[in-house]
Amino acid sequence: MLTGIISYLPEAGKCILYTVVIELIIAFAFKINCIKIIVLVNVATQLLLHTVILIAFYSPLYIYSNIIFICTEITILFIEYFLYTCFIKNKSKLLLWFYSLTANLATFLLGFILSN
Repeated sequence: MLTGIISYLPEAGKCILYTVVIELIIAFAFKINCIKIIVLVNVATQLLLHTVILIAFYSPLYIYSNIIFICTEITILFIEYFLYTCFIKNKSKLLLWFYSLTANLATFLLGFILSN
């Protein structure tokens, strides 16, 4: 199990990097310039996502891993939106919602495309 986790770390790191870069590009398109907040929020939620993936993969929950993944992605969408509304005060909640939705859909779809 430990070997599997260690071998997964480079892949997780690559995914985290891609996610942060894509979400920053989308943030600039939405005129959101809070780079530190976006990076910290995304690194934190990506660590959560990859932890859940590893737990699901190396447990009896493996047969439900796709459902767990989708539920975790949806949960992360709401976590990110909540954190953005707490820390980015100069943008409307509606704009932050659309940013969160757009950025998470974009990174989810890119991840889906790259994994197939």
